[in-house]
Order: sequence, then C-alpha cells, then structure tokens
Amino acid sequence: MQHNKKILFLVTGGTILSETTHPATGAIPTLDVDAYLKKNAFLSKKASIEVERFSNMDSRLMTPDIWLQLAKTVNEKLKKQVYQGIIILHGTDTLEETSFFLSLIAECTIPIILTGAMRSADEYDTDGPRNLQHAIEVILSGSDEHKGVMVVFNGHIYAPSYLSKMNTHLPNSFDVDRMGHLGVIENNRVKWFNRLRRFTELSLPEHLAKVDLFFTYPGFDTSLLSYAITKGAQGLVIAGYGCGNVHDNLAPELHKIIQKGIPIVMATRVREGSVFPVYGGPGGGVELHKMGVLYHHDLSPFKARILLMLAIANYGNDLMKIQACFQN
Repeated sequence: MQHNKKILFLVTGGTILSETTHPATGAIPTLDVDAYLKKNAFLSKKASIEVERFSNMDSRLMTPDIWLQLAKTVNEKLKKQVYQGIIILHGTDTLEETSFFLSLIAECTIPIILTGAMRSADEYDTDGPRNLQHAIEVILSGSDEHKGVMVVFNGHIYAPSYLSKMNTHLPNSFDVDRMGHLGVIENNRVKWFNRLRRFTELSLPEHLAKVDLFFTYPGFDTSLLSYAITKGAQGLVIAGYGCGNVHDNLAPELHKIIQKGIPIVMATRVREGSVFPVYGGPGGGVELHKMGVLYHHDLSPFKARILLMLAIANYGNDLMKIQACFQN
C-alpha cells in the first residue's frame, strides 16, 4: 500500500533488534530491520517506512564520535524535506544521552523520535513494536507545535533534557523530572500536556571537547581532577552533594583548575531538585560560585557533561559564552 506520508527508520541497534540465538551468547542485536517490519506488518499501515541502517550495535558501545556521525546523518536526512518524521531505533543504555545530544544540535523541522525496547525481539512480551507504533502515532498527529527531538517509550512522550533511565529491566524504565513529560499515547490517540522547547542552539562541530565527570563521595581523592587535566580534559563536571556542594578539601583543587581557564560545571548526585549556591564554607556552593564554578539548575551530571562538551567545541575557552549556554 502506498502512503503520502513517509517516515524514516534510522537504525542504530539495541534490544529492539536483539535476539538470543543461543543461551550462552545472550541477547545480541542481529535481527535485520526488514525482517522485523515484515513480522510486524501493522507498522506500515499508516505511513511508508524508509529504512536507513546507521549501525546495529548495543548502545553501551555508543561514543561521542558516533554521536557526531549520527547527528550528521540526521541533518542530511532533514535537508531532503521528504519525511513526516524520523524514528531512531536505539538501545536504552545510552538513549538519554544520545537524545539530549541530538536535541542540542539537530536542525529540527519535523519530529525526531528516539525509541527502543526493554524486551528483546524474540521474547513473548517484547515491547518494541508497541513503542514503534506509538512513535508513528506521535509523528502522524501532525502538530506544528511539537517538532524536535523527543523520546517515546511505554506510552509516554518525553523531553530529552529531563529524561532518565530508572530501571534496568522493566518496560516502564524511563521517567522525567518535572516539566519533561510532554504527553501520552492512549488508544492510539496522542494527548499533549506540554510544549517541547529547545534547550539551546549550538552548531555541530567536527570534534567534541573532552570533558570528564566525577561523582563526589566521602574520601574522594582530589588528585584525580589534576590527573584528568594532564590526560587532556578540557572541562570537568562535578556531581556534588545536595544542591551543589563538595568537601572543603576539594575547593583548592577546583580553584587551581579554574585559574587555568578550564571550565567546571556543578551538578548533583541527587535524583530530583536543582543546584544553586546556598551554603557557605570553602566547599559550599556560595564560595564555589564566587571562584567561577558554573551552576545549571536542572541538568543531570550526564547531560551537563554533554552540554559542556558542545559548548567548549563551539566557543573554545570563552568562559562567558560557555556560561551563557548553562544560563539559557
């Protein structure tokens, strides 16, 4: 059947295309997407599906270089202006990072939806087909207000900037903080709650900056930070305590690094809540903010790292412009 609405399936791999061919090997993404579509023919009933095979890998193998290549592929497809939307089939391990990265640089004029599965394709209760069907429904809902990068999973529509994987194996493994819940798909009908807003706009660079992420804990070895710099880190993200604090003995090391013109961003180890300078003392947020540590209210440590990688790649050591990215 021919349709006048065309959707691109951009395949990267993941559990959604995985099978356990032998008990000793475990689930591996080896299933061809054409065979998958033939098995789940209902996915092609409402739109013509075009397939682009970018990769077929477990998303634990995702790297910044692969992000760049994926983003280039997405932007090339967008320039064709022939698709109603793009659905990226992706593993769930790094889906939140990839979706956030793409949301910062993809030249979005249509919906770009990332989805996957928590159950492999050969399991009796695999959730991949339903997630794909829901992604198609979101694209075909046709709302001009909802163009951009989103994640559709288990009947929910999520904004990447607020998304986290919350469970290692359940189908409802993803959740969002506060405003990140955009809508739901119920009985094949799309209901929107919030409007998708682009976090910031950055250009796609040739290379991403090297940024390392450290979680604080009692007894943290402060020499690890200097070691990261000697190994080429161009920026650091610190997942601090509470609303953005560290042990007092970490403050001198942070100050020394900032004096070298290397940006440091503060995030939090805590699941919910913002970071902001409240507490005094050498390792308190007030003093850290004074010395130049950047605070962004809502980003997880993993997403703060991605934004800093892109900001440095775009603006070099211009700390004012980098700071503006985190204040947007």
